[in-house]
This record gives sequence, structure tokens and C-alpha cells, in this order.
Amino acid sequence: MTVTKNAYLALRDLRYQEKDRILWIDALCINQNDNKERGEQVQQMGSIYSEAERVIIWLGEATYDTDYVMHYMEQLEKESTKHASNDQKISDKQWVNIWSAVVHNLIADQRDLLIEGLRSLLRRNWFKRVWILQEVANARVAEIVCGGKSVSASIFALTLSLLEITPDPHCQPILDIMPGPLRNSSWWAKKRDLYTLLVKFCGSEATDPRDSIYALLGISSDACDTDFLRANYKKNLQDVIFDTTLFLLNFNKLNSPIYRSFDWTLPEFLGNLDFLATEVLKSAVDTENEVLVRLLIVRDDVDVNMKLDAVMGTKAQGGGEAAAGERRCA
Repeated sequence: MTVTKNAYLALRDLRYQEKDRILWIDALCINQNDNKERGEQVQQMGSIYSEAERVIIWLGEATYDTDYVMHYMEQLEKESTKHASNDQKISDKQWVNIWSAVVHNLIADQRDLLIEGLRSLLRRNWFKRVWILQEVANARVAEIVCGGKSVSASIFALTLSLLEITPDPHCQPILDIMPGPLRNSSWWAKKRDLYTLLVKFCGSEATDPRDSIYALLGISSDACDTDFLRANYKKNLQDVIFDTTLFLLNFNKLNSPIYRSFDWTLPEFLGNLDFLATEVLKSAVDTENEVLVRLLIVRDDVDVNMKLDAVMGTKAQGGGEAAAGERRCA
């Protein structure tokens, strides 16, 4: 079997030298050229990761600075086992004390190297990919691997606060959902509907733009079990965006179909999320989609001025060219 360079390097780092190891790797186990198989596998990814004994997050080959910080994170994890007990968690103050003991011999330049090494890891492509969210969110236990070193996901996330590093906006939500204490105390434990996930992870990247939506369905609290939104690669991007918009506006259970009134790109859709109902109403008025207009003008989340424009436009329909012109000028 031919594999990509990244897959080869990952297998090289993850293989055991003296015994077999069973790994499920999406790049090898899913035929990316078969749309039907892709759609079916997407539905199963949540259960694959949630039932896995451990999810391994491979960040790539090691460099001097990443190897340096990974070494000290390994030492932190090793030392923490001496303070852990079955009935009591390690307090924040204890973590600070343990970390201080681990790095007490380091001079300023060496501490700076720790910070640069961790920042370098956060810049790895893994943190940019949208599909990694399935891995992280569904994992019971996760391990961060870089080169020949590894630490638990919880230690990795904890080290950022110990080094007083503020992650980039697209990295923080990923760290929030990693297995460990952060997951239970972050926004993830309170609100993870599809709208929230789209906002939190709007900076994630995908080769296929439809996956920027499909990758979130299985980890959302409201879209994970609906037949209205399913990964279907026979649909084009505009149809996927329109269906998602209808779902977010709670129009997915209507008896009669609603015809598409816009052809937004993915960046346009994500940019319109904060004022979604108003933006959809604008497009419905422009395309004279009366069914959609009537559904939207009664909503509380639509701009009042836009409501007035829509009502005037709806009343003007059927009044000939003069009425249509008046609607556009209003």
C-alpha cells in the first residue's frame, strides 16, 4: 500500500519495536475517492474515537525546541504521579510547585526555549485541521506524540498555563475539549450546539469545504442525531450551507420545502453567523422568496429595519414594475 509522507513518518514513530500494535488511521482506513464510503465513515467516526482505548495525536517530527519542551512535559507527568491520590485531585498550587521543582535548574534562556518549543507545537498543521476535532472531542484518553516523546493531552494543555502562554484563538477551543480537567470546566461542558461549534472553530481548515460543517455534526449536541443534516458528498457546497442555515434557524422540520435564496461561499456563511436570520431575510427579499420572508419577519432575532423593508417589499409584490422599484429603493 502506498502512503503519504506524513502517514509514513507517523507509522515510523508510533510502531512498537518488539510487538504488534493495532492502529486505526483515517488516512489509510477511508477511501477518500469514494463519496459513498466517505459519507458512511463520517457517521461512524464518533464511535470509533469514543470506543478507542486511546487516541494518539501525532504532531509530526521533532525539532530541537519541541524535543526540549516535550522532555520537560514528560518529567512533569512523571513527577505528578507521585502526588496523585485516588480520592483527591492535584490542586492548582500543587501543579505550580511540581512544575517549579521540575524546571528549577533552568536558566532564563532555557525557560525561553520551553516557551518557544510549546509555541512551535501549537503552530503545527494538526491544530488547523477541522477533522481533528472528532478525535479530540470523542477521546476518553488522548496522548500527544511528537517524534519519540509523548505526554497525556491533559499535561500538554496544563503546561500552557504553567508557562503562561496564551494560545491563538483557533487553538484555545481545541485545548478546551481535550480529555482532562479543562474539558469539564470549559464552555464544552455547557454549550456545544452546532452554532457554537461553527463560531468556535470557524478558523479550522479542510480540503473539502463541506467538511467544515460535516466534521462538526457528530460532536454537536443538537445536530448529531438528526436526519436533516447528514454527511452527503453528492450535495454541492451551496446546498450544504443552505441546509445548515435552515437547521440553525429551526426551519428543518417544516412540512413544505424551502427553496434556496442565496449562494453563499463558506467564508460568507461563517461571516453571517452573528446576524444569520437578518442576512437570510435580505437574500429572501432580493430573490422574492415570499415563503422565507414570511417565516423570518416574525422572528425576534431579525433587525427591525430589515423587517420593515421586507414587509414593504411583500406588500408591493404584484404591483407591477413601479411597486418593485419602490421596494428596492426602500
